Amino acid sequence: ESGCTTSGLVDRRTTTARLSHPLAGADPRIIEAIMVQHGIEVDESTGDMNRFKRRVQNRLDAEHGKGEVRLPAMATFRRWVEVTLPGGHTTGSAVTRRTTSNRPEDSYEAVTASRVGEVVMLDTTPLDVLCYDCVENITYTVELTIAIDVASRTILAWRFKPKGTKAADAGALIGDAMTPEPMRPGWPDKLRHAVLKLACEPFLSLDERFATAAARPVVFPEKIIIDHGKAFASQAVKDACRRYGISIQDARAYRPTDKPQVEAAFKTIRSGFSQHIAGYKGYKVDQRGRQAEQHARWTLSDIEFFFAEYVISVYQRRHHSGLVLPGFSNLKLSPNDAYRILVHKSGYVACPTDPNLYLELLPIEWL
Repeated sequence: ESGCTTSGLVDRRTTTARLSHPLAGADPRIIEAIMVQHGIEVDESTGDMNRFKRRVQNRLDAEHGKGEVRLPAMATFRRWVEVTLPGGHTTGSAVTRRTTSNRPEDSYEAVTASRVGEVVMLDTTPLDVLCYDCVENITYTVELTIAIDVASRTILAWRFKPKGTKAADAGALIGDAMTPEPMRPGWPDKLRHAVLKLACEPFLSLDERFATAAARPVVFPEKIIIDHGKAFASQAVKDACRRYGISIQDARAYRPTDKPQVEAAFKTIRSGFSQHIAGYKGYKVDQRGRQAEQHARWTLSDIEFFFAEYVISVYQRRHHSGLVLPGFSNLKLSPNDAYRILVHKSGYVACPTDPNLYLELLPIEWL
């Protein structure tokens, strides 16, 4: 008949079954103890699930009395942990666990700049290349400190130190950003400062330092963003900034997301420079080769020379995906292109030409 239906033949056992919550029946006190214990163990060495379960049970006994709250079997406890802490790496990689825990809970507005020198970021990272000491016949690690202009993504200055960055290095970094970078022996003329073709070139020609300068932008920083590193938070840096009218903004401790531009620059340096140098040791211990020390053959001065050439001839001339000109979203820009456009748009701020600049940036110590 036309009015008959076959819906009565449909198996409804799967469609009418209730959806159960993965934590159904779990004691809220157990879930809270799991979350608290995980937060305590974020910075500790990784243990297995047996240790974690024992510590959670000890916490429950201490808070609610011994035997008042009992944990379930290991299979159930493991399932509760996976549901409560998804992606927490409770028993996984300690580095990943710390990185995941360090993610900001809220979204913050990105740091932007519309003119050259408006915002400059300073930061330090261990260089992924081992240096060789030909006198002592040993290898050692070094730290790379850079200053990057947010508007043009230009690497304004850099410093390499084998035993940690000091206050004097941070102060000198600010001086380097305001001083032309000299040409190195053997560099071609296409790397000279004149190739930037700035609107203020006649003004810059009055400064004899630009005649032999490389094509690295010279910027007067209006505001610098630093972390809570001892070198950057030193009195020497504060005195230098106060003398030249530079404001200081602190980033939050252990929050690399507050300085995304400089962190992205470190990643670019690792892929475009460090991994191509003899003595590259990898970003992490599990990436290090078996005989990385035996491949190190360059001294600290050699690496400084190579890095200067990389910045001038490669980094400043490569297209940067983070540089977008309003109204021309498809236009590919390099840091040098962005610097040239921004100088034409907003003008050039002259930097100090005092020959005693670096002496003034040194920390004062009374003896």
